[in-house]
Amino acid sequence: MSNQNAAVKFAKRVIAKLKDGDEGKLIKFHEAAIKFANKQIKANNEVIADLKERKEEALDLLNEKVENVDLGAISSLDGRKRYVDTYFTTLFSQMKATDSIDQKIEDANQEIENWGKAIDLIKINTDA
Repeated sequence: MSNQNAAVKFAKRVIAKLKDGDEGKLIKFHEAAIKFANKQIKANNEVIADLKERKEEALDLLNEKVENVDLGAISSLDGRKRYVDTYFTTLFSQMKATDSIDQKIEDANQEIENWGKAIDLIKINTDA
């Protein structure tokens, strides 16, 4: 029965396009809107792929900062006490950069979800 409904919808779309009236214009608009939304989803997926690479680089840098201790700065008791602050300031800064990338990935995923919902709404409420 759903194949029959799909065939009826398809026939209506073809007829409306042939008429090129208001209904045809709406169908063309909704198709263009869906195409645009799909491009936005693709663009956000590319952004996420790039951000994931940047995150790996940021994590590598964070690990380097954890391991790289200025031995000259910690050679005395006073030097160690002073260096602790510098050490953690550096670590926290890099952790913040990593967290920022995570937030951007989360934002892009939310955008993808929103575009997908918009496409679904268009499809549900139209013959697109």
